[in-house]
Amino acid sequence: MDFLKKHYEKLILTVVLAGLLGAAGWLLWQVNRVKAGTGPVEEVPDRQAVKLDGEHYQRIIAGVTNAGGLVLESPRHPVFNPWTWLLNTNDRTWTQQKEIGPSKLLVTNQTPLHLIIDPVASVSSDRTNLTLGLTREYLVGPTGKRLPRSVSLGTTNRLDGDAIRAVLKAVRNPGGEVEMDVDLLVANEPPVLNQTLTKANPFKRLIGYEVDIVYPPVPAAPIPKKLRVGGTFVIDGETYKIIAITETELRVESSSGKPTTVPIKPRTP
Repeated sequence: MDFLKKHYEKLILTVVLAGLLGAAGWLLWQVNRVKAGTGPVEEVPDRQAVKLDGEHYQRIIAGVTNAGGLVLESPRHPVFNPWTWLLNTNDRTWTQQKEIGPSKLLVTNQTPLHLIIDPVASVSSDRTNLTLGLTREYLVGPTGKRLPRSVSLGTTNRLDGDAIRAVLKAVRNPGGEVEMDVDLLVANEPPVLNQTLTKANPFKRLIGYEVDIVYPPVPAAPIPKKLRVGGTFVIDGETYKIIAITETELRVESSSGKPTTVPIKPRTP
């Protein structure tokens, strides 16, 4: 018993070392066993790296780098420049205010208005009647239709008071295709001297135009037909007056005095 008491530590260390040696031997045996079961190791070549196309991303980066500045005062920016929306009471639809107004008017028809003077002569047994036909297309109603005016040779004849006067200087072939030589004096216009009038070649001067217009934002807007200078119409609750019509443009004025020019497209032949 004295021997065990003196040498028990050596005995325990011997047992532990023997266990470690046994475990190491067992591990080597297991490794060799697994290698024998799996066979030789094959070398697998590395996969080629996939080449990525970076041009798309480079374009995105360039666009961000060169992006334009933010312009908040632009009319197209709805935060600091909000649009006004208007309700159409006819079909209950909403329309942006920038899409309405007199600038959206369209001229669908344009008719020229003339002053026309043509000669007429009739011969009876005892006299010759001379007349000048006066047509003022620019006037509304019966006064705009052709009206005959009796004239005398060698005198100043008032066809429309002092506004239109004619001096008849000569008459040829009164019983047939009559010809008359006249001087025409039209107010606010330069005089027309030595004008020869025939039925086929009357005096004709452009005085103005009348137009038909539509308003696409409100197709059913009650706009009168055949509007002339001075005519009025109502769109979006605002009254507008026509102040000028030329061959190429229509000018209207709001009740507050603000003018708007509407282009007139050339008529197709």
